[in-house]
Amino acid sequence: MILLDEKGTTEILVEVSKMLTPIFLSISIVLTLWVEHRNKKRAKEAKDDTNTVAEALVNTDTKTTKKLDTIHTLVNSGMGIQLRISSAALRRIADLTGKDADVAIADEAERLTKEHENKQRHLDIEIKKRKERENAA
Repeated sequence: MILLDEKGTTEILVEVSKMLTPIFLSISIVLTLWVEHRNKKRAKEAKDDTNTVAEALVNTDTKTTKKLDTIHTLVNSGMGIQLRISSAALRRIADLTGKDADVAIADEAERLTKEHENKQRHLDIEIKKRKERENAA
């Protein structure tokens, strides 16, 4: 026990400090371990949340791609039909009139129709491959 009349104030503070240092060190260690545990827990929760968001994005992307493929196929099919109708009509006009300008327009319409059909064929192949990859996964 420390008596005031035996030691000076500075010496008393040194003695108290020596007694409290292990206590403060223990509290510091406990707090550090608690903060580390809390941070690991939060990191795991953040990782889980990130994985959930990533899965949702993949699902949304897949659904959007399927919808876009369907819409694109429908629009391009309609465009192909319209191009074939226009090509046939323009070719008949060219055959009736025999004018060079009408023949040139009919030739261009037929070229555009073939070009569109080739692009659509390649796109259909890509869509089919993508669906096969999705089904395999």
